[in-house]
Amino acid sequence: ALASPYGRLCLGSVNTTAAHTLANPPGGQCHVAHGVSTVVPLAPLLELNSAAAPARCAKVAVTSGASRGRTAGETPQKGAAQRR
Repeated sequence: ALASPYGRLCLGSVNTTAAHTLANPPGGQCHVAHGVSTVVPLAPLLELNSAAAPARCAKVAVTSGASRGRTAGETPQKGAAQRR
């Protein structure tokens, strides 16, 4: 049960994504597979961050299966809507 928090301490200054950071507690405490707990918050986080970094969020959204929007900022929004 301590592997997840210890792993997070080791990765403290590494540039991990918010989805990856949020995946640690469910994996360590509830025995949820790391991949599953990482992908669950991904679409809402891309939608949230798309205003600040639209091109980066669009690239991640398309890579994870979202349809392209008319603009880079629209793509993560569209991807999040597809996953609701």
